[in-house]
Amino acid sequence: MRYEQIELLGIFSSFAHDTEFRVLLQHAIYTYNKQLNKLEGLALKLNIPLPNRPAQQVTSPIDPEIITDRFMFRIVLSWELASLDSHIRAIIETIRNDSLRKLWRENLKTELSYYDKYLKYGKMKGWTRVVPIFGEPVT
Repeated sequence: MRYEQIELLGIFSSFAHDTEFRVLLQHAIYTYNKQLNKLEGLALKLNIPLPNRPAQQVTSPIDPEIITDRFMFRIVLSWELASLDSHIRAIIETIRNDSLRKLWRENLKTELSYYDKYLKYGKMKGWTRVVPIFGEPVT
C-alpha cells in the first residue's frame, strides 16, 4: 500500500497548483519513505519477501490543469483513513511479535498526527466535504 501511495503522492506533487499543498505532499512522501525503509529492513531481517518497488517517477506530458488540488486532497484524505484503519488492524492482529506491534503503534501515531494536520489544512482551504446537519423538524 505504501509503494502505491508514495508513487501517487509524487504524481500529485507534480500536479499540485498550491505551493503549500505541494510541500504537504512532499512531506508525506518523506514520512512514508522513512516508514517504508523501517518496514523493509524488518522484512529482510525476518526473511519476508518484499514486493517490487515501483519504477522511478518520470516527468508527465499531461496537462496539470486537468487535476484540481481539491480532487487530489480528497483522494489523499481517503488514503489517510484507510491507512489509519490498516494500522489499527495490524496492532490488533500482531499478537506474538512485540517489536512489530510497537512499530505499528509508532506508524499509527505518525499517521494520526499527519491526518490531523492534513485535515486542518483542507478545512482551511475549503476542500473538505461539508456534511449536512439535520435537526428535528419544526412543526
